[in-house]
Amino acid sequence: MGNHQSPTEGEWYCICGLSQAEELEPEGLEDRIPSENEVGQHGAWNPSDLREDTWAVLFSTWSLLMAAHEYAKASGGFHEIIYFLREHLEADLDWIPRNIFTGFINSSWLQPPTLLLTGIPGLEAVQIWISVPLCIMYLIALLGNCTILFVIKSTSSLHEPQYIFLSMLAGTDMGLSLSTLPTVLKVFLLNHREIEFHSCLTQMFFIHTFSSMESAILLAMAFDRFVAICNPLLYTVVLTPPRIIGMGIAAVVRGVVLIVPLPVLLQRLSFCKDVILSHCYCYHPDVMKLACGPVTVNTIYGLSIVLCSFGVDAMFIVISYILILKTVLGIASEDGQLKALNTCASHIFTVCIFYVPLTVLALIHRFGTFTSPLLHVTMANLFLFLTPVLNPLVYSLKTKQIRSAVHKAFINRYILVVYNITDTPKGTEDAKAKTTELVPDYLEGK
Repeated sequence: MGNHQSPTEGEWYCICGLSQAEELEPEGLEDRIPSENEVGQHGAWNPSDLREDTWAVLFSTWSLLMAAHEYAKASGGFHEIIYFLREHLEADLDWIPRNIFTGFINSSWLQPPTLLLTGIPGLEAVQIWISVPLCIMYLIALLGNCTILFVIKSTSSLHEPQYIFLSMLAGTDMGLSLSTLPTVLKVFLLNHREIEFHSCLTQMFFIHTFSSMESAILLAMAFDRFVAICNPLLYTVVLTPPRIIGMGIAAVVRGVVLIVPLPVLLQRLSFCKDVILSHCYCYHPDVMKLACGPVTVNTIYGLSIVLCSFGVDAMFIVISYILILKTVLGIASEDGQLKALNTCASHIFTVCIFYVPLTVLALIHRFGTFTSPLLHVTMANLFLFLTPVLNPLVYSLKTKQIRSAVHKAFINRYILVVYNITDTPKGTEDAKAKTTELVPDYLEGK
């Protein structure tokens, strides 16, 4: 073991498949390497940021290590190997930050510490002004849906299946709005784009869960309209309170069970392509595109969710309305036909504003590789804002019972304050009497 002859420097480079003239020097690369402070601030350095010559130096280093391994197996000369590697590799590796190697080894690179959200491409300078209408829309969505929940809860005449389903829809819209509120306002109002990786997965879970729940509730509302128009005599028999509660629980359970695997499957992937998302919130296809490992399982499962939940729901909604239309056309009087269709108008509008942006957004992410980034952002924001903002407005303006109940609720509250009537059972009766005196039509639901 001690009688072997150490290879010369030239022999080492022959073993590696390199000549001494081809030895790579890292001179001039320092200006492209982040400082230690920058690496400390932003976590492990992204390997995709390395230039071609950087990879060449790493390849040279790897070749030398492999040659050393082969020599060690042949002769056992570990002292010479260590001396050679220390002498010839130190120069090549001095300029590479230590954090690169911790990045390759540490799981923080497999799961990047932070991702970067995106506002509206090309309008970064005016994002602070765009935040104003966004804040107004969030305010409308939250106040409008809270009002619907309060009115349905406080008005006994609205404790019917149609309005109970509407309250479920309002609660789901509030959940969807609250899921995206922090990141959207942070990007547009504060220009703060970073989001922690696991926070991103959590937000993604809630966005997709509430979307799945909303799809299920829209299907339940379509079934409600189907029973009310096609089998009105069985309406109270079919849609009993326990069944309505069961349908709501089923919507929640289905959403949670279907969406839980999405963040779990993403956590097993390595992320090395980029850290920039396409939207101001975390959306599953958008996050998945950043992965550099095989995403076949994620793609198949994501597509299965779309087809088995949203696709199936949409199909049954269409079937329900085909049967409703067939029944309506069988009504003799034209007034009866219009009255029957009018009860479905709000729901049809809600279905359209929910499924159309969702379908277009899904198609863009699956097949729209060359579409404009502005189209991505537009459809993403339409999907995000249309339903929560417009649902309370549509149902308040279109549904007479909701509109009347909202008026009565606010007028009663106004009378309690203005006429200094206490909020007690006797005070409530006094407020009702005063309301009857001032606006009797509201108590009659006119």
